[in-house]
Amino acid sequence: MLKSVKVIFVLFAAAYLNCSFADFNAGLQAASKGKYEEALTEWLPLAEQGHAGAQKYLGIMYAEGRGVTKDEAKAVHWLLKAAEQGVALAQARLGLMYADGRGTEKNEKLAAEWLGKAADQGYADAQTKLAGLLASGKGVASDESQSMQLYRKAADQGQADAQFALAGLFANGKGVTKDEAQALQWYLKAAEQGKVQAQLIAAGMYAIGRGVEKNEAQALKWYRKAAEQGNVEAQFILAGLYANDSAGEAAKAAEWYRKAAEQGHAEAQYILAGMYAYGKGVDKDEVKATHWYQKASINGVMRAQYNLGLRYAEGRGIDKDNQQAFQWLRKAAEQGSAEAQYSLGMAYLEGNGTAQNYAAAAEWFKKAARQGDAYGQHGLGSLYSLGKGVRENLTTAYAWLNLAAAGNSPNATEERDALAAKLNARQLDQGQKLSANWKAGTLIAEEPSKPKKQKKK
Repeated sequence: MLKSVKVIFVLFAAAYLNCSFADFNAGLQAASKGKYEEALTEWLPLAEQGHAGAQKYLGIMYAEGRGVTKDEAKAVHWLLKAAEQGVALAQARLGLMYADGRGTEKNEKLAAEWLGKAADQGYADAQTKLAGLLASGKGVASDESQSMQLYRKAADQGQADAQFALAGLFANGKGVTKDEAQALQWYLKAAEQGKVQAQLIAAGMYAIGRGVEKNEAQALKWYRKAAEQGNVEAQFILAGLYANDSAGEAAKAAEWYRKAAEQGHAEAQYILAGMYAYGKGVDKDEVKATHWYQKASINGVMRAQYNLGLRYAEGRGIDKDNQQAFQWLRKAAEQGSAEAQYSLGMAYLEGNGTAQNYAAAAEWFKKAARQGDAYGQHGLGSLYSLGKGVRENLTTAYAWLNLAAAGNSPNATEERDALAAKLNARQLDQGQKLSANWKAGTLIAEEPSKPKKQKKK
């Protein structure tokens, strides 16, 4: 009798397992076709009966919102059940959720425990994450040696993040003897799997010959791969390589500058604007040039702000607007552009886009002049000769005009020579000495003027 009962039980268990296996596989087939609602119908009863695989997949579905409303708390519930049955993927996913505080309170200690269980089973993603926790000492005692071992185990399994991290350790000599050649090999392994940052770093190492013989073709190859994945820095660098190519790859340079510019890379926006302004690699287009100067200006590029100010002042590629010109020139001037400082001084001098103000003009001319800008020196010398915005001082005026003439500011030589005719020998000699002794970054001290004699009553 007992024997027959055992046989019936075994037959019943086998039938249940076969049914369970069939239902689980039916769920897998449905999920593989994107029919997650059908998969849920198959897996939920199994998960409630303790099927570890079904519990694992339910956890993933709730974590990612596939076939169900995303619910990270339910994800943790099902992943925990599967993890307790020893499912490595569930243990790893659960560890990550504890590490990030998703669906449960953040708990780095529990994160490390579950990741450790998955890592012990050889699960590469868990080994990589746990290695990071060990390196930082989060949830576990800091252990660089064990961290290194786990990174190596995961890297040997082809885990790209581990390969990238391992490369960084060799590159910086952290926990291991510094070895840039070894670093490059691991960067390349990660790069070959599409790890963008690895591609970018490998490209840079080939470009400068770090850890390997300099190889421009390899540098170009890896910059292109990173650029094609949308990495904006790689796009910008690749554009620069094409721009500097002796074979004349201006069109390709423009293409990659455009891609970087469209992602908001300010310097790419500025360079692309210049390419449209001069028709380099693209058809000349003043409107597009102004468009990209505006983008770069908003992003704070000083040279773009200066060029945009000039375009508003001249009505190039945009309607003329002196007030807008003044505003953008001021922004560039405040960032230290000597050209913009001179142009702003002229705006104050002539009352373009702002009220006429000789004192303000003099101040901006001074800023440009002390940077060695010949136009600013010319403007300042003229104001000293006329006594506008500054106290009239012909000797100081001569010194600035002499510098401007040396810097080839138009008409500065003629103005200087005309002024020289009004000076006595002492004043002329002093003016020449002042200009000869001038150093960039400084202003010429005003030569004291003789007080005018008062008429006797």
